[in-house]
Amino acid sequence: MLTKYTNNVMMTTKEKTVSFTGNRTLTTLENLPDANLENVIRTELSFCLEDCYREGKTNFISGMEIGWDTLCAEEVLKLRKMYSDVRLIVAIPFQGQELMYGEKDKLRYKAIFRAADHQEFITCGDYDKEVYHKRNEWMIANSSEIIAYDSGKPNSATASTVRKAILSGVEVLNIYDELKKYFAISHFVKQYLQRFPFVTSFRYGREGLLFYGDQQPIPVPFTNIKTVELSGEYLVFTLMNDITYRASIYSDECLVDFNKTTAQA
Repeated sequence: MLTKYTNNVMMTTKEKTVSFTGNRTLTTLENLPDANLENVIRTELSFCLEDCYREGKTNFISGMEIGWDTLCAEEVLKLRKMYSDVRLIVAIPFQGQELMYGEKDKLRYKAIFRAADHQEFITCGDYDKEVYHKRNEWMIANSSEIIAYDSGKPNSATASTVRKAILSGVEVLNIYDELKKYFAISHFVKQYLQRFPFVTSFRYGREGLLFYGDQQPIPVPFTNIKTVELSGEYLVFTLMNDITYRASIYSDECLVDFNKTTAQA
């Protein structure tokens, strides 16, 4: 069982602090299977975190549940690699929270716990039915913004936390709502890429894909992609303007070919 670091004390400013609340199981609008849903969520969340940082919000609180909370904590740690003043705070509802999880989730929990800048134990005892409410109230009281993944189940703890946050005057951004257009897309490229959820040579976004050139994301909507095929170890995307992207399925390598458009010019 993990215990609090007693020599790691952090004072937080509400105006500079963001918390997370969300479903343990991340679902689409009609609970349809989507192998790339987590990839899309991570992309959208990373943009949200960048926006928060630009607004001067540098403290981020995770309640350390499996699902949304864990994913958010991992993305904050990525942000911290770029900005050293970013701080991850983990709000632990009770001693031994991680003991309720499966082995894979325990490993993720422990890695996040140890990497966090501050561990806040909300209660000192064991589990009881009030510990999660106390943690959620603590997060609301210490945050100016909540980033949620609320799929709209009215009796869920997430929905309750969102309602309380709004009543408390805390800004709420629901990533689930931001992805409703993505849920509705039925483009053949989106369907084809269900086979490749672990590819890292491009990123999945809510309207299409993001390729990278000169460290800047190049968004390519699904509707701009004419064909996609697997050729050896590369996914080959041909756009409507005949530009071709060759994205490795084994590494971060992504190549772009302008030859066809140059020849036509």
